[in-house]
Amino acid sequence: MQFFFTCLIRVLITSNLLGLAHAAAGQIVDGHFHIFSPKNSQKIDDEMIKGPVSGEDAVNLLTSAGVEKAIVLSAAYLFQSYEDAKYENDYVEREAYSQEGRFIPFCSVRLGASWALEEVERCLTKGSMKGLKLHPVANSLDLADEESWKVLESIINRVNQLQSQLHRTFPVIIDSNWQNRKITLKFVHLSAKFPKLKFILAHALSFDRMDLEIIGFYYQALPHLPRNIYVDLSAIIVFYEGSPDNDKFLWVLDKFGVDRVLFGSDYPVFSPQTALASLRTYKFRPHDLQGILGLNALRLWDNEGAF
Repeated sequence: MQFFFTCLIRVLITSNLLGLAHAAAGQIVDGHFHIFSPKNSQKIDDEMIKGPVSGEDAVNLLTSAGVEKAIVLSAAYLFQSYEDAKYENDYVEREAYSQEGRFIPFCSVRLGASWALEEVERCLTKGSMKGLKLHPVANSLDLADEESWKVLESIINRVNQLQSQLHRTFPVIIDSNWQNRKITLKFVHLSAKFPKLKFILAHALSFDRMDLEIIGFYYQALPHLPRNIYVDLSAIIVFYEGSPDNDKFLWVLDKFGVDRVLFGSDYPVFSPQTALASLRTYKFRPHDLQGILGLNALRLWDNEGAF
């Protein structure tokens, strides 16, 4: 009898571990994926954007790469017209709904547009949008300029208010290709000013990726600071594959906090399959890689069930 129970316990433990491993393996999340409506894609002047990307297109790409879910980003920030921006945000929301949980939709707004605050409120109070995407460089906003910084901060402040009023979590993805260490330092102060918001610096500071050590230094020197800055590795993991500086970059990510690092492809710049293949060439520790592939993204919304 004792032998029977011993074998039974072993089977249960083994099956549980396999189940957990399967669940973890199935929870690869692409944290940076763009889709574009047929109506508006032809209006976008960007050689990297070759046409519309539907929800079905996205699912096919994700599935072929073994990626279960994606944060899908609206391109509304590229449009001057409020009508075009609204249409694009609504398109992302509709496509997310049609794909039965495969997508986590983020709306976006054009920084400096007269309608930006109105659209932030419209999108985030509708119920299904899970966050906001901002792109200062694409909107010709120089964040080193104080007036431009106020434009950004006014949007951040409104998201913070809505998050508090609605008792929900709205992470803010901000393209971080500004190549200015002073702006990176300003973001540390901004994150401290809004401790309950979660900021995701897209492309991990891009060509200045090593400047993440600035944030890591402040986190180490000032333990009271909220750890609410995340990064996604979209685009740069492919571009820097094989770089002799990658060992240092992994050290910088450790100092920054590898538990706040997300995988992303930046499709259509790179496909999820290409980005995953590149990511796996980096010498991340296995448990860190598991977090980057999906578990870190799962924690963004805590227990809200966004994923």
